[in-house]
Amino acid sequence: MFKNDFNVEEGVHYFLTQTAPSRSRYYDFEKKEMRSSTSFSLIYGVVNFDPLSQQYYYGFFSRNYAKNASVNILGGIMPVFDKKYLKEVGFLEVDPDIYVNPKNLIYKYNEKLSMGVNYKTPIRNRKYSWMYDFPNNYGAKFLLEDFKKYHSDNYIPNRIGMFNLPNLTFGIEFETCSGSVPQSECARLGLIPLKDGSITGNEYATIPHKGKEGIGVLHETCEVLQNYCDIDHQCSLHVHVGVPTVDKTLVVAAYHYFKALEPQILAMFPSMMTASSSFKKGDKDYCKKLAKDACDSTLNVEKQFKQLFDMYAETPGFVFEGFGANHPHDRDGNRKWEVHARYKWVNLVNLIFGGAKTIEFRIHTPTLNKYKVIPWVYICNSLVWYLLNHQDEIIKSASSDKLKVDLNSIISSCFKDRTIVDYLLSYISHRMKMVVQHQISYGDRCGFIEILDDFAYSYDYKQIELVK
Repeated sequence: MFKNDFNVEEGVHYFLTQTAPSRSRYYDFEKKEMRSSTSFSLIYGVVNFDPLSQQYYYGFFSRNYAKNASVNILGGIMPVFDKKYLKEVGFLEVDPDIYVNPKNLIYKYNEKLSMGVNYKTPIRNRKYSWMYDFPNNYGAKFLLEDFKKYHSDNYIPNRIGMFNLPNLTFGIEFETCSGSVPQSECARLGLIPLKDGSITGNEYATIPHKGKEGIGVLHETCEVLQNYCDIDHQCSLHVHVGVPTVDKTLVVAAYHYFKALEPQILAMFPSMMTASSSFKKGDKDYCKKLAKDACDSTLNVEKQFKQLFDMYAETPGFVFEGFGANHPHDRDGNRKWEVHARYKWVNLVNLIFGGAKTIEFRIHTPTLNKYKVIPWVYICNSLVWYLLNHQDEIIKSASSDKLKVDLNSIISSCFKDRTIVDYLLSYISHRMKMVVQHQISYGDRCGFIEILDDFAYSYDYKQIELVK
């Protein structure tokens, strides 16, 4: 704060109103002198802010392009004398030289937590439109083979991952609130535009990727999405990790494994993510916790699978038709929103139904940022790798109520290179601390602040890069 600037001989020359008072002379906070009110170079705006009382103080100052900025005060834009003071008290730069107090962002609208409506300015392509010459589908499978071919014919690798991943495929679903990636870029990157009724923009699903080459494509995909699209609190990020083969043992092991991991994974994300109906439109929770005691671990695998199948089928008496059959609530494969069992932080429905053979991680906050997306892909791949290699051990431990798994041991055993292990463990710790800080400092349990900071966010651990 700059209290000394107020201690001038003429007295304290700041005001508590956004409206400039009528006077013949004003104190100029830039030049530190009294000046005539007839000076057209004087600007009236915010000259100080008290974080304890949340009080803005207003005054006059000469223009200084290096110091001046703007602040969004409940929808109104006011000039700011010196932006460094806003940064010091925790204001967020939502657009270049436009700041917002995070405590003013969160409010209740129709009994739901929401984000301030005027937190953005139009610096990128914010207009939503379907600008593609192919049908607007809900699912990617109808266009998957075409986009695989487009990608193979048009993509010239510019980036590649620095560290090896497990030999598994992965794909990402990016939800946006506005903007459109050009069709040529979609074809080049293998990025399939889709529609989703829960958001105002397009959803973009990647083709399946693999290994360091896939990480390179993902890096570039994130940069392109940030150039053309935006996100809001209605959006999500979903990661799919493919598994080579599926059987009943894997399904049972997966449920016990992810239920045991649940507290550690959820600690990386805002607490309301598992109760998203409190801040997203509609009454659905899109990534709920796994059901408690959904199957009896003391029973044999066959009986445990039957319990899980009945839960995921959501249809009493429905008979198991073999892995890959369509879900009874989505027989044509184009009505996924009717399958309510998929709305868990980790979705295991695709292991049983539909033929995709993927495990879907739905818990991540909305993001288009490579510094979040790529580490999360590494983490998700390691989780699935560990599951595939410890199925029998997991089921045996669950049966004796001794199942204990932790992220540290999973990641350490998955990756041979200690550098990537240290990076990911540091990133996990960073996310856990960030979530707590945002909740304590700003009361943000929904991830709103993450969204505002998404464009500028970066993460540096010992200058380690995940791509080259």
